[in-house]
Amino acid sequence: MDTIWYYAVGQEQKGPVSEAELIGLYQAGTINDDTLVWRDGMANWAPYRQAGPGRSQAATVPEPLSLPAVSAESGFSEAQAKQAVQGPSIGLLVTGILVALDSLLAILLNIFGVAIQLPSGFGDPEIERMLKMMDSGMGLVVSVVKLGLAGLTIYAALEMGKLRNHALVTAMLVINMIPCCNGCCCLVGLPIGIWGLTVLAKPEIKKLFH
Repeated sequence: MDTIWYYAVGQEQKGPVSEAELIGLYQAGTINDDTLVWRDGMANWAPYRQAGPGRSQAATVPEPLSLPAVSAESGFSEAQAKQAVQGPSIGLLVTGILVALDSLLAILLNIFGVAIQLPSGFGDPEIERMLKMMDSGMGLVVSVVKLGLAGLTIYAALEMGKLRNHALVTAMLVINMIPCCNGCCCLVGLPIGIWGLTVLAKPEIKKLFH
């Protein structure tokens, strides 16, 4: 199988190209000995004169470059991965903020002893039971736990946008799909969770998480 190469023009990454195509670019003068190149198996980008086809790498390894990281299997860059996770990360951030606001409101109502009153004759015993629990000490504990989860959700959303902490991001996407963990915000958390998990399941994105 022909080796796949990438090369840099200024700060712009080019490729993938085959080894024969890279040699052709060199012979045509499109790239030169100073052009930075990379292939699977190289620790960092290096000049063509040092690491190009048929060249033996010197003992010294060049410093990492400020070029996008590349997934060897697909050529998927870090910039492309960040763009792919941007939507779900914003959705997760919004979910966390909504849950935090909902939890803070519930805590304040509980602390100041403000009871939620239903209209006379509402007649739904299940909802009445839930409201009584919210007005009790148990309701305060539940709201504090939800506030903590909201904080973790916001942190996970920020980490997702930076392609970091894959395990935490996955866990918070799943947790926010559970109604008892974010209350009425599950209407937002469920589709965001499905969307985010679908994106994170892609191998080319998962490999670029730090």
